[in-house]
Parts: sequence; C-alpha cells; structure tokens
Amino acid sequence: MMVTVSSPSEARTPFTNDTASRTQALALLEMLNADLLSHPSATLTLGRWRRRSSPIA
Repeated sequence: MMVTVSSPSEARTPFTNDTASRTQALALLEMLNADLLSHPSATLTLGRWRRRSSPIA
C-alpha cells in the first residue's frame, strides 16, 4: 500500500508501510491538527495547506 502525504513546506513524498513513514505521517497529521486548532477558520487553514503543498508549475 502506498499513500502520498504532503506538508506545506515539502514536496510530495510517497509513504510506504514502514515505521519511519508511519511516524512521519503521524507528525504531519499532528501538525495539521495543531494548525487547525490554532486558527479560527478551518476552511482558510486547509486552503493554506493545499496552496503550500501544490507543486509549482
């Protein structure tokens, strides 16, 4: 199984089902959760994450 998770500041990186990848995915989810809880608008926060993770064309 392969899942792609991206952070706002990093290019998209494929994750595999190993401990390091799972730990990195958990860290990204925790960062997103903290960002969502620290801002009044979840919609704007998710928009910022999406824009920062989009590949530069």
